[in-house]
Amino acid sequence: MKRMNKQLRKNKINPHELMFFLCYTGVFAYFLFQAVPFLVNPLWIIYKISMVLLIPTSILSIRQLPKKSIFWIAIIAVLILINRTITDSDDFVILFLLVVSAKGIKFSKIVKYDLSMKIPALIILPIMYFSGGTAVYDHVRGDIIRHSMGFYNPNFFSSYVMSVIMEIL
Repeated sequence: MKRMNKQLRKNKINPHELMFFLCYTGVFAYFLFQAVPFLVNPLWIIYKISMVLLIPTSILSIRQLPKKSIFWIAIIAVLILINRTITDSDDFVILFLLVVSAKGIKFSKIVKYDLSMKIPALIILPIMYFSGGTAVYDHVRGDIIRHSMGFYNPNFFSSYVMSVIMEIL
C-alpha cells in the first residue's frame, strides 16, 4: 500500500480524483451505451459498482465542507432519497453522488475528461448504429422519422451533440 501511495504521489495522481474519474467513467459508459445489447449487462454491473464506490468518495468530500453546507446537502439528500423511493430511479442519486464527490476537483479538468470520452463515443455509436451493432430506436412523428443514431433516444443524441459543442466552446 505504501508503495502504491508513493507511486501515486510520484505521478501526481490524486487518489480522490482517480476514484471520481473511475466512477464517472462507469456511470458515463452505462448511460451512453444502453442501446448496445451485448454491453448492457456488464455495464449495469459496472454502474452499480461505481455507485457503491461513490458513496465513500462523497462522504470524504462532504467532510471538507462547512457545517452550513452539510446541512443543505443533508436536506437535498433526504429529498433525493424520497424521490428514489417514489420513482425507483437512481438518476438523481447518482447525480448527487457525482456532484458531491467532485468537490476539490477543478471543473476544467472534469470538462476535459468528459470531452475525452464524449468525442470518441460520438464517433463510435453512429458507426455501430449504421453497422447494426446497436438497437434501433427510431421515432415516427407524422411524415418525419427521427433516428437515434446508436443512442437510446433521438433526443439524447441531439442533446449529446449540443453538450459536446458547448464543452468545446
